[in-house]
Amino acid sequence: MKEYLVKETVGSPVIIWGMYPHSGNEKENLITRLEELYITNCTIIALEVEDWNAEFSPWKTECEGGDFAGNGIHTINYIRDYMIKKIKQKYGNEVKIYFMGYSLAGLFAIWSLFLIDELDGAASCSGSVWFPDFLNYVTENIDKIHSKKIYLSLGGKENNTENKLLSTVLDNTRKLKTYLEERNNVFFEINRGGHFADSGKRLAKAIRWIV
Repeated sequence: MKEYLVKETVGSPVIIWGMYPHSGNEKENLITRLEELYITNCTIIALEVEDWNAEFSPWKTECEGGDFAGNGIHTINYIRDYMIKKIKQKYGNEVKIYFMGYSLAGLFAIWSLFLIDELDGAASCSGSVWFPDFLNYVTENIDKIHSKKIYLSLGGKENNTENKLLSTVLDNTRKLKTYLEERNNVFFEINRGGHFADSGKRLAKAIRWIV
């Protein structure tokens, strides 16, 4: 795993951004989008993994959405036992820390709240909430998280697919919101377009709401 300091504002909330390898100009694009929305009060640390389907999947599964090794717990341990400790040493024990991700990393963002107490919330943009058994996991463990700030978003066309599993993403995200909002501050936004439409702007909007 690699870390990149994308943006730093002393005294602001820290957002850990789960990224995939070979991300091109994603980091620069996010900075541009933040500037367009006049967002300055945040520190962003990108966490880049080597194997997207392995290191952001909560458990092993083979399905219509792909093959997933389920090594996400190693990423959880890295964030909890290394990154968060380093963040608190640098920015103070009282700093607010969030995890943000897109697609499978968006699913991971929600899952991380159940396993990392130090997180104050999460942002899941176009999260893969179709992932097999994820909603069952949420309902069985829902009492573990409370008083978190949680942002959910989805593209309005994402459920328009012949893939039966992926087509459940809208209904599942709405259910997820219902489960989470009983004890947490949750906001759900539907954006125009499909899964990959203007991901930088969607992430910037998530940050705007979080901070």
